[in-house]
Amino acid sequence: MFGDLDLIEITDKLLLTLAGSGPFDRGYRYFMDGRVATFTSSERRTAATVSGTRMYRVELRHSESQLDGGCDCPASEGIDFCKHCVATALKLRDVQSSGTSGETRTDNAILENYLVQQDAKTLTAHLLDVLPRDPLLRERLRQQAEFAVGVTSAKRLKQAITKVTRPGNIVEHVKVVAYFRRLEATLQGISSIADRVPADVLLETALHGMQRLNRALEQIDDSGGYRDNAQYDLRTLHIQALTAIGWSPKQRAEHLLEVTLEDQWDQFSGVPHDYADALGAAGLGAFYAAVERRLDQLPSVKRTAKSENKWPHRRLIHYLMKRAEQQQDWDAMIALEKRTATTDIDFTRIASLCLRKTDPAGAAEWLTKADAIDPNNKCLRMADWAVVHAQRGEWEAAVASQEAVFKQKADYDTYRRLMEYATQAGQAAAVREASVAYLQKGNPKGWWSDENHAYTLALIFHDEHNWLALKETAVNRIKSPKRLLDAARWLADPAPGEAIHVYEQSVNAFIAEKKKRSYQTAARVLIESRPSFNAVSASAFDDCVVRLRSEHCRKPSFIAVLDAKVPFPAKRP
Repeated sequence: MFGDLDLIEITDKLLLTLAGSGPFDRGYRYFMDGRVATFTSSERRTAATVSGTRMYRVELRHSESQLDGGCDCPASEGIDFCKHCVATALKLRDVQSSGTSGETRTDNAILENYLVQQDAKTLTAHLLDVLPRDPLLRERLRQQAEFAVGVTSAKRLKQAITKVTRPGNIVEHVKVVAYFRRLEATLQGISSIADRVPADVLLETALHGMQRLNRALEQIDDSGGYRDNAQYDLRTLHIQALTAIGWSPKQRAEHLLEVTLEDQWDQFSGVPHDYADALGAAGLGAFYAAVERRLDQLPSVKRTAKSENKWPHRRLIHYLMKRAEQQQDWDAMIALEKRTATTDIDFTRIASLCLRKTDPAGAAEWLTKADAIDPNNKCLRMADWAVVHAQRGEWEAAVASQEAVFKQKADYDTYRRLMEYATQAGQAAAVREASVAYLQKGNPKGWWSDENHAYTLALIFHDEHNWLALKETAVNRIKSPKRLLDAARWLADPAPGEAIHVYEQSVNAFIAEKKKRSYQTAARVLIESRPSFNAVSASAFDDCVVRLRSEHCRKPSFIAVLDAKVPFPAKRP
């Protein structure tokens, strides 16, 4: 289900942060009650329907480091992480941990055994009772029923898609969700009979669906990405048809390239790798050969060409670049980039490839060309120049170039690279002192720029175990509640006495956002900080709670959250 992707660990703490305690508790009950009715998951997305006052559709997006999502219920409106999202995330965690848990397998076996024993009339009655509460299932079964009794001609299948993809301006979230749910139901109905449909008919149907969807997207506000499941279903039908159709590898490859180049809405963003099984090894080779032929047929790019004039070349080069990068064929990648290189940005990109193959001479040549075209922005290429000098062993020059980059960005990664070069040049102490002095000076460009400087400085003090300086930097110069929380966590174990000041400031910063969710986060941070306060004194935590209640007594919403999470301290004798 999840391929080779490592998903973020879905913990109760993460879900509490996303949803808050109330939605988390209700979502947990929904999950335990088995209200997650349907559930499908891919590497990046999970879709589910959850039974509430009606059936709600949930979309989760997940990666190695992030989980978010939305629901079509009134509480979420496709944006907020509601109780239905929590229930779905808990289901995803259950699947993550054990594929399909033993308990689920047992439940399914019991249910299957029960259903097998029922007669057709009883099963029909069960379905008719459920269907009004699950419009997606109802639509899918209706489509399957129509296809079962009718002739599965291309015309009939295309009409079914056309019926649910009528053009029109749709911007309201609920209507957008409903639009794509109807389309998904139709496509799932077609998918259920796809094995019985001739390959040429299925191919024509899939292409028709893609064209209809592309046309619809010109008028629909799908900023929430609800088209993804429909695109996935259409692509699956297209792959199935292309696999089964009686074409030669060359015909398959040329067809795929043709429809890909006509696409404007990323229906084929995974080409050719999504189609590897359909194409086979011979087909993949034919695909790349077709791309190379198309590229060779295009006129050479003129030195004065604008970006839009390069687009036909860049689109074809994209496929060849992906193959070359997989093979780590830097020479091939450089040769491809040269075909459209006319600007300083193009030249810089080639220089970066030269550095990846450890060719500092080649990189210097292309960076020099870029500097000649755009002498006013040499600073943008200083990081690459620093690597050129480092690969040549010119450490003092590398330090000088990287220092220029550091004064532009003032970020931690740039500082670490600078210190690597400085160590090689024997200048580590002097460069560290100069860098810290630069960050301590502050940034007059604005509070956010100054805070970036302060955050980098805090990270440096963390590396150096300078806990007092870290605390002073955080409380005096950092305003972001999340960055303050980072600093507090760095201090919690080694220096709880310093950590409590930063924790309290982080709590106050969350409260200052004046949102229900930020109040909940503030309470959770306060609870998290208790061990640090307790390490200082038995009364420190209670004293902090009293201060917060006094300072924010005019914020009843926060006080209500605090009452629920942190009881009022008992009076001490």
